[in-house]
Amino acid sequence: MRQMKKFLNARIAEILAVDCGRNQTTRNVLKIKRLMTMSKTKISWADMTYNPITGCSHVSEGCQNCYAEAWIKRMQKMGVEKYRNGFKPKFHFNELERKFPGKGKKIFVGSMGDLFHWDFEFPMRNSIINKIKENPQHIFILCTKRTKYMAFDFSDFTAPENCWLLTSAENQARLDERLPWLLKCDAEVKGISLEPLLEPVDISHGLKFKWACSCGYRTNENIGKCKGYCFYPSGKSCDALPCPKCGKVHCWSGSMASINWVIIGCESGANRRPCKLEWVESIVEQCKSADVAVWVKQLDIGGKVVKDIKKFPEHLRIREFPA
Repeated sequence: MRQMKKFLNARIAEILAVDCGRNQTTRNVLKIKRLMTMSKTKISWADMTYNPITGCSHVSEGCQNCYAEAWIKRMQKMGVEKYRNGFKPKFHFNELERKFPGKGKKIFVGSMGDLFHWDFEFPMRNSIINKIKENPQHIFILCTKRTKYMAFDFSDFTAPENCWLLTSAENQARLDERLPWLLKCDAEVKGISLEPLLEPVDISHGLKFKWACSCGYRTNENIGKCKGYCFYPSGKSCDALPCPKCGKVHCWSGSMASINWVIIGCESGANRRPCKLEWVESIVEQCKSADVAVWVKQLDIGGKVVKDIKKFPEHLRIREFPA
């Protein structure tokens, strides 16, 4: 951050030295000054962002109008050092020195990329998880389209309690592809970000389950008192039922069973694709029926992107965090 501020102050000095008219100078100075507080965010479900990684590559239809790619290329043209490589994946080791004062913030990690991109190896990802562990006073939210790599990290190891895991999906095919891997992750909070929502989506296969085996089998049945936390791996004094799929006894977990948060949003930007209100309404009803928290972020109303919740239809004015 010190390096970034030094660069920005130099840019401000350059602008002030150029006689380009007072109004234009003022606009340019204010534009660059805003970059100094770029950790603040307009994302309604987060208080701030943390970007120790930047960059990504397209993997599906939802990437077509990527806001992060457009923003980074804009910053690259402005000469911001952090984005000199454009949208190529890059790990910023200096960001591991970042401090997180205060408490109770919800921090979106990797808003300008995908932490689980294959260019970011496990030691890199793990250094960020350690940073999250060092700051239990905040909630850190990770979101990826590459849930297979997320599952490699969190199926055998439990995510920190203050680390929420999300997958992003734009249609049914991508949800069906990514959700099973997310459900293999062991985390207190797991969720789906349906943004940009491009078609009707059925999320019922991620809802309503109480217990899951590490093999992926899920159930609402009584599995016994063990619930995966038995102190006798040999089976002594354990009444847990074996998993009907793989036969294991001691691998039940409630935190791997279901999703407990859903974010819904239409696409934004000049080339945005339509998102019908009935698609959003259906997902909200699915969440209500399963008592799952839902956050309606932005809607396509009359061909315009509406972010002000006061302008939503009354029955869609819902912004909930998981309990």
